[in-house]
Amino acid sequence: MGSFKNQAKRINCLDGESLSVQASSGHYCSPRDDVGPYTEVEVGYPTCSPPKSMMEFAENAENPTATIYAWVPVPVVREFIEDHGGFTKDGSADVFYNLISGNGEFTHY
Repeated sequence: MGSFKNQAKRINCLDGESLSVQASSGHYCSPRDDVGPYTEVEVGYPTCSPPKSMMEFAENAENPTATIYAWVPVPVVREFIEDHGGFTKDGSADVFYNLISGNGEFTHY
């Protein structure tokens, strides 16, 4: 396993929900490298229970807001975001699209 890229900030949705989305050689993503573009990403610690389509990727489905979701297809992440009103205007969309495309440096949090 390689080193982690800078951690991407949380993705914030218009209804106030959020989740962490990460991808690098040190995360559960595909491809598992530091280049991308990524078709599957690691999701962590959503502030609410995710849709059923995401639950199958949970490490601990009994505690859905305190677990990691491994190799989640990007369309499933988009579903979560759309179900919660879309992106806020805080740059979350840029963070998400830069992350999945493999572009950019990310803000440490």
